[in-house]
Amino acid sequence: MRDIEQLSDDEKRIRAFLETHLVDDDGLVLSHVNVDTLKPWTADELAPYAAPDLHFSNRERFHEVLAYENTLMATGEYASSQVARFEATGEPDALVAAARQVNAILGVYREGEWHEKGYLPKPHGGMTRARLSHQISPDQYIKCVVALMDFRPHASPSQRRTIEAYLVATADYFLARNFTHPWRDCVMVTPRTIFHSLSLYVPMLRIAANLTGEQRYLDALRVMSDPLDTFLDENRRQPVYGVFNICSLLIEGFHLAITEGDDDPRRRECMNIIWELALSLIQDDGSAIFADHQPLFTSRVLRLAPLAPWVETYFPDSDATSKALDILRGIRDPLKMLYFYDNTNGHELPAEDAYQGRSICETSVSGWLLGYWRLRSRRAKRENGGRSTSV
Repeated sequence: MRDIEQLSDDEKRIRAFLETHLVDDDGLVLSHVNVDTLKPWTADELAPYAAPDLHFSNRERFHEVLAYENTLMATGEYASSQVARFEATGEPDALVAAARQVNAILGVYREGEWHEKGYLPKPHGGMTRARLSHQISPDQYIKCVVALMDFRPHASPSQRRTIEAYLVATADYFLARNFTHPWRDCVMVTPRTIFHSLSLYVPMLRIAANLTGEQRYLDALRVMSDPLDTFLDENRRQPVYGVFNICSLLIEGFHLAITEGDDDPRRRECMNIIWELALSLIQDDGSAIFADHQPLFTSRVLRLAPLAPWVETYFPDSDATSKALDILRGIRDPLKMLYFYDNTNGHELPAEDAYQGRSICETSVSGWLLGYWRLRSRRAKRENGGRSTSV
């Protein structure tokens, strides 16, 4: 493997940028930061843009929604990156950093508990307004679940009990609703309508079963079977909207499920399909487009880098590590980690979405750090006979 440590100076700079500009006072990683001000968008700055219809229920507070729309995903990925950093280096401050983000996630869980334990709202408006949010997303959940599971071996006994209680409560929350919930007031999410929700439901049920020993969680996995078959039968090599995000979620979630004892071979087949779909959007010069039908350049290709160790675990001939290193080398300036690069390749963002061309993509930043440290952690474990440096 080409030396990942050649990127060590970039890692320090990107981590400092995230800590300085993207982390709020409660430890949550901000979303869609305005690249021109390095602060969340204000209502006045967003005034020239029409709030997308998907946010219509929060139109009056759109700027507060935007600042925390993908916060939980980025906070979870940053926490996981610092656990991997601790395991690679043994540096105590890495675990301190991870603990802060984990505590932020648990804080949102506690705010959600005003509604019901296991409810993890998108913290629109920040921690102080999180309990007022009625928006949830499997995307946000799974990255938080992964972070909690990554941190769990390093937690104190009392914090481990808290983490495990929320993990089981998450499974109970979705079980009570038959894995159905509204999304942005316009779509009903079920395993059939939003396939990537399985990235949460499958590992979540496995984790709850392992923590409690209760068979009912494993029995519920039957609900997940037909949607998985549908994806495999109908969507091979087909366009998937937001494929970098979907790839990140599915591979992350299914890898976690497998480590928790899932042995369904369809999980691996699905991971291979979505990985290859994502790679197909990378251009000859190393840049990446969002989708074949929306060929706008995006930094969200960085979300593939953290997946390389898992991909190579199941597909040793994939050369995923080399691809991950190319991706990390390709975008090393956090100011270029934007949702979209507008006015490129003869294509432009729709006027109402043009703010995304000036918004830092928080999961591109957290994805870069997570990709870097997972590669470092894996190498450290190989060099230490399978043990992390922190042991």
